[in-house]
Amino acid sequence: MKLDFYTLPPDKKQEYIKKMRKDPALYAKIIHRNLVYDQPMANCHHKLYKAIYERPKRLAAILPRGWSKTTILSTIGCSYDLAYDLETFIVMIKKTYDQAMWDLDNIRSAVIYNDRFEYFFGKFHIEKLTRDRMVLCRQGTKHRTTIVSLGSEQDVRGRLSKNQRISKLLLDDIESEKNTNTEFQRAQIKKHVYSNAMPGLEPRKGKVWAIGTIVHYDSWLCNLLENWRKGDKTWDIIFEQARDKEGNSTFPSRFSNEKLDELEKEYAKIGVSSLFYQEYMNIPIADSDRDFPSGLINSHAIEYEYYYENNNHYIKLGGEKILGNLFMGIDPSTGMGKDFTGFCIVLISKENRAYVLQAYRKKLRQFEIMDEVWQLSEFYHHGFSNIIAEEVAAFKWLREAYDICCRKYNRWLPWDGCKADMGTGESEGQGKRRIKSLAYRFRADALWLHKNQIDLIEELLNHPKAAFNDIADALAYATHPDYTYPPSTIKVLTNKIKSKFNKRKTGIDWMTGAPY
Repeated sequence: MKLDFYTLPPDKKQEYIKKMRKDPALYAKIIHRNLVYDQPMANCHHKLYKAIYERPKRLAAILPRGWSKTTILSTIGCSYDLAYDLETFIVMIKKTYDQAMWDLDNIRSAVIYNDRFEYFFGKFHIEKLTRDRMVLCRQGTKHRTTIVSLGSEQDVRGRLSKNQRISKLLLDDIESEKNTNTEFQRAQIKKHVYSNAMPGLEPRKGKVWAIGTIVHYDSWLCNLLENWRKGDKTWDIIFEQARDKEGNSTFPSRFSNEKLDELEKEYAKIGVSSLFYQEYMNIPIADSDRDFPSGLINSHAIEYEYYYENNNHYIKLGGEKILGNLFMGIDPSTGMGKDFTGFCIVLISKENRAYVLQAYRKKLRQFEIMDEVWQLSEFYHHGFSNIIAEEVAAFKWLREAYDICCRKYNRWLPWDGCKADMGTGESEGQGKRRIKSLAYRFRADALWLHKNQIDLIEELLNHPKAAFNDIADALAYATHPDYTYPPSTIKVLTNKIKSKFNKRKTGIDWMTGAPY
């Protein structure tokens, strides 16, 4: 038997009001049953309701289409703000003006025309009610709340309500396929957010919440996600995909595995598979169009452990002990802008299988790259059989930096400069063919990743449209067949490689800089 809230005694009614204040999910179930129904929530929904209660200053909810992100953060969130007098001036920005009006109408219906809201929180005096603005004043507390809805093309700068600056800014689906087509358009969106919208926030308590789905690998939301994954916690990120790593639905009560399969097939039939991955997986490239399909990567992402024993390098894979040679690949950066240096450490076994031990990108200035190399060498007991780095064009200075470090540390490390494969034709582009060749290693079961190497997996999944490819480039160098070899072939190297290693002794003549 369901509880009849309309017959609650006053003390019980107040008890529920207090409970709902601490639990926005309970608030939604009681006040907005027509919005949440009885279906079980997804894990990300608990995070959304927690955000409504904790009220972070910077929040980005990056969720698939249909995952109720706007319903919870915008409609229910604004209703919750009105119920407990939490905000004074809310501005909602949508992609277009018409969409913004629809969202404001949803909030208006959830508050003004909702019997349950009125029963628990009383009536509001309507001071102003237009298509794009709503000003409500609580009759008891006299607390005034203004809600304004705007399209992304409208100016936010200088907007005040009763001399109040914006206390909460909602940026809901402001990015679309149409306004992120060109680099100029993407730059304009970021400029609009940071130079037009956010400066209007109240300096101390102003909040900005972004809601949406990734529509481009260089979109604003994608940039926020990448920065967050690299450790920048300026923004709180709630990220979800329609399927988890095991391929199961993350919102099964609304999108079952069968329904997702049907949607994917439907998109494929009309030749727009990429839209399924964009709208539901937050990946702006189709699985069928990838050089590294998710099935291929997931089947080669396993768990193993590196250890060092008796001057040898091993990995433990299950109960098996695998001996191998260590190689490091480096994709150097200029140290400017978004350019990162990629590092990849692999162990190559007797069977010529490569196991990635470490894979990461790091923002380094040029003179810091060799210091990082030496730290990695020390961590791995100076056991690298070879270090392969790109040395073309702007990176020829690496050879000189390497020689200087050898003298500084009085140790000679094996080193090879590798020319970047520029690819053939416009469709390939710089380095794309080199990275693409890694797919053949995967298919031959000759390349394995660790499940924790998320950044590398993301680069491969999104190739050739990934925002970064530094780690994938470093992996291509670390497994380059011209510069790497399994332990069983050490004694049968080519004369060229033999002579190279024979020359590289353990000491350096300080007068001439020559090895001895």
